Amino acid sequence: MKIKRTLLSLFFSLLMILGLSAPLFATTVDTPTTFSIDAVYVYHNVYTTSDQLYLIEYDVDYTGAYPADFPTTTAESAILTRLVSSTGTLLGSGTINPYFQKGYSKGVVAIYFPPEAIPTWEGTQVAKLDGNPTITWNPTTPSFTYSTFDLWSTSTTKAATSVELGNRILVLAQILENDWSIDLVTSTADATILTSYGTDYFATVIPYVRQTCPQIFNEGLYPALPGDKTPKGTGLADLLNPSGKGGIFDLSPLNGIIDDNLNGEMILGALYTAFIIFCVYMASKVPNSFRIVFPLAGFLVLIGGALGAYPLALSIGFAVLCGIITFFLLTYNKASV
Repeated sequence: MKIKRTLLSLFFSLLMILGLSAPLFATTVDTPTTFSIDAVYVYHNVYTTSDQLYLIEYDVDYTGAYPADFPTTTAESAILTRLVSSTGTLLGSGTINPYFQKGYSKGVVAIYFPPEAIPTWEGTQVAKLDGNPTITWNPTTPSFTYSTFDLWSTSTTKAATSVELGNRILVLAQILENDWSIDLVTSTADATILTSYGTDYFATVIPYVRQTCPQIFNEGLYPALPGDKTPKGTGLADLLNPSGKGGIFDLSPLNGIIDDNLNGEMILGALYTAFIIFCVYMASKVPNSFRIVFPLAGFLVLIGGALGAYPLALSIGFAVLCGIITFFLLTYNKASV
């Protein structure tokens, strides 16, 4: 029994390290050359009466060639975009869409509030762009605050907002087209609309945009994707992203819910680690527990990696270790155990 107690102690120690692994194994990211918010446009009566939509036009970029001189971590993971009160209280957050150059370019982030959760109209809220504090930045963590918003829409109906917002999106698409050198806008005999690339980008960035601004889309040429989501990267670099992203769920709504320095992956990682410890503890109570404890732990950790609670590379390594320990216990001389 002594060796099993030793292995269980080692297992719980490794599991606790895994639960805190996101900040410990974060990649060092160079501070961007350009890091700014260029404009903020605020609309209400967008999808429903009295809701609010904040469009944040940002610019995060590096000098040099892409991808050689750019981080491997996506801007979606590395940069936090938030709306906060004048006292620093988090009001809402958005996520950079890594559609072009992993998000390191000019781009747009949208923060939407339903009517029951809207901030004060024309209040003192500010938009913030910050480097993720769980990442090591070289030489300094970037931060930018934008307090004077460029537009508080005066539209009083959904129809009027639809026209105003649609026109703004086309202007923003032209700005991004010039920066990216990709056609995001095209003109037909009847109107100016988004191309397939523009459709993919803005339909992912702005909630309900197809319903609110149908006039800037050509549904015959560019039909809606299921859920209007841009597929996540499936390459090895995306799967082994050391910041913990790459899970099947978007955990950004959990960012800052407990503390501004805790992101969704860290919160889920702590909760999921507690769940695994509970499951393993209960399993250890049954006879011949070593036959199920380590396989169960390895399986649960792999699931945690898929969910985004842990870095996937570490989850795979931990599961392999559990398999090795299980094999060792099954083949070890029973008399010695």
